Amino acid sequence: MEYLTISGRIEKIDKETIKTCLISAYQKGQVFEETEYCMECGQLISFESKILKASGILIREIKCIQSSDITEGLEISGEPVIMRFIIKTGNERPTHNIIYGSNSKTYFVTTYQETDSVFMIILSKEFYFNLIHHSYESHKEFASHIFNNTTTNLFVADLPIDPLIGGIIKEIKDCNREGLFKRIFIENKVQELLLLQLELYLHQKKYNNLVEFNADEIAKLCQAKLILDNRFTKAPTINELSKEVFLNETKLRKDFKTYYGVTIKNYVISLKMKYALKLLHEKKHNITEIAELCGYNGLVQFSIAFKKIYGCSPKKYQI
Repeated sequence: MEYLTISGRIEKIDKETIKTCLISAYQKGQVFEETEYCMECGQLISFESKILKASGILIREIKCIQSSDITEGLEISGEPVIMRFIIKTGNERPTHNIIYGSNSKTYFVTTYQETDSVFMIILSKEFYFNLIHHSYESHKEFASHIFNNTTTNLFVADLPIDPLIGGIIKEIKDCNREGLFKRIFIENKVQELLLLQLELYLHQKKYNNLVEFNADEIAKLCQAKLILDNRFTKAPTINELSKEVFLNETKLRKDFKTYYGVTIKNYVISLKMKYALKLLHEKKHNITEIAELCGYNGLVQFSIAFKKIYGCSPKKYQI
């Protein structure tokens, strides 16, 4: 039977922070084992660690408060797929990446400053491919590195954590379900996180030859699209969206159109219309209710937009 082994130490004070192992096999329905660890020593005011563990998966949340920088060395053996999210203090933006470690030992060195925190999801190769099938187009290149046993990162450089990714992390942290319900909920959220990260990777790969954009700009445009994808019924204004993704409003308008081939306004309308079609096919709501569910204040505005896209009124389409 194959295992992942994980151990960590804080270097200056030579204190162990984690030492555990987990079976690599994916075992559906196994509930999480939960542990908490808190250490106070010397310059380290507080080092808190919360761990959820089951076969093939370990979720670790670190909160660190100290008077000066400290460094933790983490060693993982086996073939881990590591989803790492780093939340920095001050004005530094939180970042994320996915790392695959080959059969040899994988080392991570994290320097914590004042009140930094790290959220890490460690998956066995078997668990990862149970969530994301190896044939999926979204990660063929990343999967090939895993099959060739080559250590790699999904992204060349860590990307900023957008509100959607941050929201899912919070849902995992705040989950108060128990037993099998907790396992199912968290496993689904981990899969959702992976899919969001892989979608960002696809966009970055597709447009990495566009000289107009650097990696940070691409990440911000992908973040803007993800926000619209999830909030199109109550879409933020362009001004609000620009503030959320830290991109100048004029530049956001121009770059979104260049990058995705559609204006922000028309992209939101297209999302609303696709949702309207779905609701019409379900036949659970009348036209006025569908207009409201799609984010329109009135039936006339909704009908005009629908006819412009589909060539007939929603009432006629429903018949």
